[in-house]
Amino acid sequence: EIMDAASDAFMRLIRVHVTDCHAMWSQTVKKLNSHKEWIHFVQLFGLDGTQRLFRRHIKKLKDEQLAKQVAHYMEMLPDVLHELVPGFNTLTDMDWTSIQQYLKSHPNFSQYFFERPEDLPWSECLEDNEETRIPFDVLDTSEAETVFKNHINVLQQEQKRLEWKKQFKQLLEDTGYVTPGKHLSEVRVLFMGRECFEALSEHDCQQIYDAHQRELIENAKHNFQELLLEHADLFYHFKSIAPTGTITQDDIKEITDVLQDDFRYKILDRLDQDRKLTLFQHLGFIHYPIREHCPAFPNC
Repeated sequence: EIMDAASDAFMRLIRVHVTDCHAMWSQTVKKLNSHKEWIHFVQLFGLDGTQRLFRRHIKKLKDEQLAKQVAHYMEMLPDVLHELVPGFNTLTDMDWTSIQQYLKSHPNFSQYFFERPEDLPWSECLEDNEETRIPFDVLDTSEAETVFKNHINVLQQEQKRLEWKKQFKQLLEDTGYVTPGKHLSEVRVLFMGRECFEALSEHDCQQIYDAHQRELIENAKHNFQELLLEHADLFYHFKSIAPTGTITQDDIKEITDVLQDDFRYKILDRLDQDRKLTLFQHLGFIHYPIREHCPAFPNC
């Protein structure tokens, strides 16, 4: 029990004062030999026992530094793979050993990797603080192969996600119930159980739906504008109204009574304000034609 307590106290002392894995035994002795924890430990275990524990601590520091550096390399590796290995299929069709060979023969290899001297382990090359590249031998570690496999999984998931997004967009286009102005919450029940809808995140679904709505609305407005142009005779007499004259609500009702049964009018029922604005703009152009108000602007 006394020995355990002495060991714990000694290790606390070492951990506080020896944080550099390059610390020398001789320097550490000079630095700590006046501390009571050091003196007590040496009395119990001798200098040889003290040095063994010191070396074990230094090895632990080196291992921690190495693990930290390797973790940093592993964070860099997916970006390097993305940069040097073109195409999803190339990655999935090759095993890790083949990928390593491919990387080594790549023209930009030296931009991302460096090779150690023959007689020097790659772990000894980590002292160069200016070296930002990855030691190529690190790719032989199990960690690197795991990063590769995880990278493949991420790419596969992204491929699936892109495919699901395409499928959901197609589903929206094929569904007649999705009309301009409808919210996703109103029609989502139609998509329940469909893989593309269930697999995508709420954000992805909403984003695709909103983009689809913008297309629907743009198309519906264009068709409504064509409807107005087709009924030129309906608007003809407004040309004769003096510029200072007014268009009454009865005039508007007369126009809408004629148009309201057309599908191109009805499709904008949920966007009545937009429909009215388009109608008023058209009336404004008929009443006082200027290029900026032309339905075909800027191509008129």
